[in-house]
Amino acid sequence: MLVKKQIATIVLACGCSALAQQTPKTPNANPAAEGITKTTDSTIVTSMTLEVFQRIVQGMGFECTRGKDANGKDETFFTFRAEGYKVAAFVPDPSFLELYNAFTDVAPTPTVVNEWNETNRFSRAYVDKAGDATIEDDLILSGGVTRENVEMFVTTFRDTVARWARFVIDNKPKDAPK
Repeated sequence: MLVKKQIATIVLACGCSALAQQTPKTPNANPAAEGITKTTDSTIVTSMTLEVFQRIVQGMGFECTRGKDANGKDETFFTFRAEGYKVAAFVPDPSFLELYNAFTDVAPTPTVVNEWNETNRFSRAYVDKAGDATIEDDLILSGGVTRENVEMFVTTFRDTVARWARFVIDNKPKDAPK
């Protein structure tokens, strides 16, 4: 009886040892994480200042400018050129970022704006109170994003502004001044 107990203990010990030496396929063996690629910088950001946002955009190769208001204080936004179009960047609240563009020489019809909004994602277009073709996008930081997410937000908006410009020009009302 003692021999069976010793063999069972040895088998159990070997089995546990073999299991302990196996490494899981993913960290923490989390099935919900399957198919998720880990970023190179996994620092999670949940808030940001305008100054930090500007440094990130500059680090992407965009030349940024920040003007002064009538009192000589820094403006509450900075601007940069995206595919030749001027983009304004705001941090209305530390928990989200906003990118904005307006074309003052094109006034699309509501039908054109609706068509854009129906067929495009990650931004919203509208005609502002001055009649300008406007497009903007927000990135919510509160739940946590990486620097890579912020950079992708800027890159996506850059591409969107170029597509939006072409779209409103191609769909300019026939009777609109050229």
